[in-house]
Amino acid sequence: RITAEAYGYQAKTPITFGLYKGSDKQGAAQLIGAFELLPGKTRSIELTEFFTPNDFFYPAALDINWAPDGKSIYHMRVKGAHGYKGEGLAIKWLKIEGPLEEEWPPTRTRQLLTGVPVPWLPQHRIYWTSATKEPKEHLRDIVRRLAPKAFRRPVTDAEIESFVSLAKPHHPKDQPMHKIVRAPLRAMFSSPQFLFHRANPGPLNDYALATRLSYFLWKSAPDQQLHRLAGKGSLKEPIVLTGQVERMLSDPRAGRFINDFLDGWLQLREIDATTPDEKLYPEFDDQLRQAMLAETRLFFRELLDRNLGVRHFIKSDFTFLNRRLARHYGIDGVVGEKMRLVDLPEDSVRGGLMTQASILKVTANGTLTSPVKRGNFVLTSLLGTPPNPPPPTIEAIEPDIRGAVTIRETLAKHRNVQSCANCHQHIDPPGFALESFNPIGGHRSRYRTTGKGDWTTDRIHGHRVNQYRWARHVDSGGITADGQKFSGIRKFRDLLLEQEEQVARNFISQLVVYSTGGEIEFADREEIERILSKARPGGYGVRKIIHEVIKSRLFCHQ
Repeated sequence: RITAEAYGYQAKTPITFGLYKGSDKQGAAQLIGAFELLPGKTRSIELTEFFTPNDFFYPAALDINWAPDGKSIYHMRVKGAHGYKGEGLAIKWLKIEGPLEEEWPPTRTRQLLTGVPVPWLPQHRIYWTSATKEPKEHLRDIVRRLAPKAFRRPVTDAEIESFVSLAKPHHPKDQPMHKIVRAPLRAMFSSPQFLFHRANPGPLNDYALATRLSYFLWKSAPDQQLHRLAGKGSLKEPIVLTGQVERMLSDPRAGRFINDFLDGWLQLREIDATTPDEKLYPEFDDQLRQAMLAETRLFFRELLDRNLGVRHFIKSDFTFLNRRLARHYGIDGVVGEKMRLVDLPEDSVRGGLMTQASILKVTANGTLTSPVKRGNFVLTSLLGTPPNPPPPTIEAIEPDIRGAVTIRETLAKHRNVQSCANCHQHIDPPGFALESFNPIGGHRSRYRTTGKGDWTTDRIHGHRVNQYRWARHVDSGGITADGQKFSGIRKFRDLLLEQEEQVARNFISQLVVYSTGGEIEFADREEIERILSKARPGGYGVRKIIHEVIKSRLFCHQ
């Protein structure tokens, strides 16, 4: 646990107290905490984080304005604090506590070695186990208790004995039990029965259903309640299954499903695949990156909790922001480092998934945007209608990084090739609509360039930007494949809402693939349509769709 008291040094604007965690075994440090400090106010902060012996942490002053002479806070190393006139971070005191175990040995050890006395030396936090039974008796108890949890099903006496027999047949009387038990546990947790989900073809039995359900919504083994219902053979009962799904979706552990599902479906795991150009996008930082991801995850959580329809994937009147992300979006009135629900103006370019900075970043390369990549994302991830791959003889489109030729002009030549035209009439329109957003998700009317162009009046850290200039104006209009014109993202979203049912159909397919690990086959389409019809009356609510997927044959059969 890290606690501290700090204030903004010479601060005229809110600054951020950042905490970074690093390790001797990894590269870049990770931002683990960000706390807003208001001018003239001292704040106490607290953060609990898991550290290993090779980890370290350090505080950092974030989001601060430089001195009037343009010097950053790091010039203090040369002249000291008295020679620095800008904003900074002052820490009055900082305290580190740990380990944070309330009891020793920790709960996990006592649960593992239930029934085994555990003497310990508190002054050294050293413990060992002394057996009250024969070692094999203790081993049987431990394996009998853990194996059903590890294998997600009942185990036989023969299976228990097979793991117990792996321990050495003879042990010194003072041999600690936590060493004796290692061989059986190692074998148990490297067994295919633990590593893989096993089910016979056909309807899943209750234990297999509990396993699939738990790993779908919690990414973990079934808990005691699921295990008990599976043992009674009642989990398949519709009212019981519905109740368990509700319980699991309302549990904080459902956040694991949200994070992992969105990482795959929306490619959020690629957020660090590219690094924004420091000269073109100097405002990008760790705080913004974290807020980007948090917005998308909290947005999906809100749709799930309120059973809002999939049309919100395309257009919504709210999102989640903190001060850092709101400033990036040009939205006033949001303060603090905590993400909160913010209502959007009716004419806002934000709202929905397409215009969230996380997705706009993963569909760009850090320097330039690509209508092809963003258009492909809309077709593939949102609509589920991926275009055909380009012919092998067609070279990839190379944008003009000097800004002399726009990507639209480059694509116009590309579309004149007959083998490319058909696909690009579907790919390009959504990509053009999203051209009004730069590679880090900021809204723009002109492209940035480090070459020739007009000087910008943008300010970062209190000073005018001189790293980039304004190049050509952005044209985010276009014509859809069916001939409908749009002048920008607002109109395009309205047109895309006409495909709400296809968005829902794709969302169902994404959930089926994620939850079962199998691809959608031609024979599965009828079941997908059945789920779709069940969810239609409520406007394709996200929570309703998840319920219907879990009740479907695709989920309940192997």
